[in-house]
Amino acid sequence: MTLQLKRIRRVMRAHNDARSPIWITELGWGSDPPDSFGVNAGLEGQRRKLERVLPRLIRDRHRWRLEHVLWFDWRDPPPRPGRCSFCESAGLFWHDQTPKPAWQAFKQVVRYGRQPLPARATRCVPGPGPDRPPAGGT
Repeated sequence: MTLQLKRIRRVMRAHNDARSPIWITELGWGSDPPDSFGVNAGLEGQRRKLERVLPRLIRDRHRWRLEHVLWFDWRDPPPRPGRCSFCESAGLFWHDQTPKPAWQAFKQVVRYGRQPLPARATRCVPGPGPDRPPAGGT
């Protein structure tokens, strides 16, 4: 990630845009079995990559002038044949809203912003969304 940010900043400096903030809008790895492209890492690999990269981005956010870092997708979409495996597995939740291991890691990283992360389990249920009514609603 550091190499990519250096390249981005180099281009921005060359175009007199060095002071502008950066938004990382599609950070993520798929939980499908690891592939040769590195975009799918398996369930535990997704968690490990998140735990390695996100704290660094948080720690170095001022150095890189990172304004926002957004995870690619909070929940896997419904399975459909022919869709890319990354797109179908990059969520922090399965399509049925069951959390993946990366969800616990995500919560801890954004709560503490650095490693080592406390070894404790917490449970969190996603809030209402366009396809999920509020608790007790229809």
